[in-house]
Amino acid sequence: MGARRNRLVWLSLVGMGLCFGPGVLRWVGIALMVLPFVALAIWRKLDPPPPFEVITIDGEGVTRAFANGKSEHIAWKDLTEVSILTTSGGPYVDDFFWVLLGEGSGCFVPGPLAAGLMGRLQRLPGFDNEQVLRSVGSVTEAHFLCWKGKAGEGLLAAAPNATEPPTPKPFAPAKGG
Repeated sequence: MGARRNRLVWLSLVGMGLCFGPGVLRWVGIALMVLPFVALAIWRKLDPPPPFEVITIDGEGVTRAFANGKSEHIAWKDLTEVSILTTSGGPYVDDFFWVLLGEGSGCFVPGPLAAGLMGRLQRLPGFDNEQVLRSVGSVTEAHFLCWKGKAGEGLLAAAPNATEPPTPKPFAPAKGG
């Protein structure tokens, strides 16, 4: 995309120079100045960047896959602690994170990517909804413990809830042309 953008910028600069010419040359210059930016906008729509990360919430557990190929995973059967971390970084950066921990594994889920997670977590015995409410109102660095249990108790969160939305699939651009 970088080389393509550079060519479009140069074409636009040539068009700018032609804008000062007489008659038809002026209109050609205007077209050369405007059309590269229209083309760039169209290419961006047709070829969006890959998602930064994808969260999968299913009957096995929660997985956070990064664009670089690395991932974090926690199985429901291994889940022993659920907490929320908040930061003072908002509103333009993520400032709310679910922290799911287990024996030797864990998963850190940004709030905006956690669709469907809350419904599952509320099935855990003794899950503290009050801590969730307190965390939503937090604008500082804070830690809120929502649930602590034993390995195996997390399986109660494994079955999908009939009212929860399915985990969104990552966007994959169409192949071909």
